[in-house]
Amino acid sequence: MLESDSCSCCPNTIESPWHVIGECNDDVAVQARSEWGDRMWEVLRKETTVQSGRTALRTDVADAMKRLWARDEHGRIPAWTPGSVGPVGGCLMEDVEMRELLEGVAAAGSWAVWMGVFSRSWMKLLTAGGLSHKRARIVTGKISAIISECRCAVAKVRHERAARESAEAMAERRRILELDVRKYHAMDKRSAGSGKPPLDQLLANGVVAQRKYVRRQRNAEEGRTKEMERKGRVVSLRAASAAGRARAAAICYSDWANLFLAENNSWRTNPRPAGNEEEEAEATGEAQWTGIRRG
Repeated sequence: MLESDSCSCCPNTIESPWHVIGECNDDVAVQARSEWGDRMWEVLRKETTVQSGRTALRTDVADAMKRLWARDEHGRIPAWTPGSVGPVGGCLMEDVEMRELLEGVAAAGSWAVWMGVFSRSWMKLLTAGGLSHKRARIVTGKISAIISECRCAVAKVRHERAARESAEAMAERRRILELDVRKYHAMDKRSAGSGKPPLDQLLANGVVAQRKYVRRQRNAEEGRTKEMERKGRVVSLRAASAAGRARAAAICYSDWANLFLAENNSWRTNPRPAGNEEEEAEATGEAQWTGIRRG
């Protein structure tokens, strides 16, 4: 199964049913579409030769109908919507009636023309071009069989490519898984007797067992990493807190030093008057004596 809806051969292109059938650039698909259109044209070309017992298809009608199965230079089928004339818009048939019948066939749209949706316009065009009604039914039956066969061939190209890409993607996933098993086995610190399986046994086990081992070891490793990150954050927070306390202490000491220097400078600038020392000593002694008595 493809991992996305994009075509692996055509970048940035959605892989729609019409893209698979008519537009994919895969070389094998381009070749299959070329054979598809050539085989349908070969059926009409044979009807233009006169054979015994039946009338032939007009050559101008067959040539005009060949425009319905034209491909571009890259081997893609031009798409046109129902109601439009598509590749027969520039047809210069002199027979106006035939041109209108041909445009009626093309008006069914590119999907109907290439997928074998034969409307009444087909029968009217073939019978007007010279075939009997019975022969026209035989011709459309042959074209329908070619369409079924070639459409399956083109679709098979896509399915085989998808299967091949899926197998390659699976092989790549297994290779990456084996690398993960080897990596986590080397990182597993357990001993063989404490639950660590041998590497050969892990590689011999199936994909499910290997994924379980890798997932379990990855979760354990992520748990250890988160624990180390948590411890690192704790250490960082403690260091930041200590640095904050140191800054606060430095700021407090700086403020105290500035206050001390300011008072010292003030004392030197404005000394106390003489004779006040005895009064201050007496006041201090009295305050101390009062405190002793109260105690």
